[in-house]
Amino acid sequence: MVANEAAPAQSSTVLATVHGTGPERSGVAIAVTSLRRDSSTTVTLAVTITNGGSEPMSYSVLAGSGLKYSSMTASGVTLIDPVAKLRYYPLRDTDNNCVCTPFPFTEDLSPGARTDAIVTFPAPPKNVSSLTVNWDGFTLAGGVPLS
Repeated sequence: MVANEAAPAQSSTVLATVHGTGPERSGVAIAVTSLRRDSSTTVTLAVTITNGGSEPMSYSVLAGSGLKYSSMTASGVTLIDPVAKLRYYPLRDTDNNCVCTPFPFTEDLSPGARTDAIVTFPAPPKNVSSLTVNWDGFTLAGGVPLS
């Protein structure tokens, strides 16, 4: 997929939407389209990111901050089990790269454009049926169903 190109939504169902906070995320919305178990060991979060602002959005705002994050990926998101009070970080490969959608280093997401992304996490216990999506710099989305 080419950056700045309107991408088809991963699903017509929107489970939750988080909105950017602060000026560099103004107008940016992230719609959670799927949160599903892939196996007994992994969970995949699928989202559609829309730049509803008037300025281009650098993909780096999706990477979060701190040691757990990778620039230019959708690694700034964590899943929280509010009952067990556990936080799940994106999985890493053997080179310590996020197992998630990489974004182009040279381009921004233009105003009005959207793109899809996926992030893979370790799976919570089988009795967990919903999680909170916590994306660094965005509002929280609680009670997102895990299928």
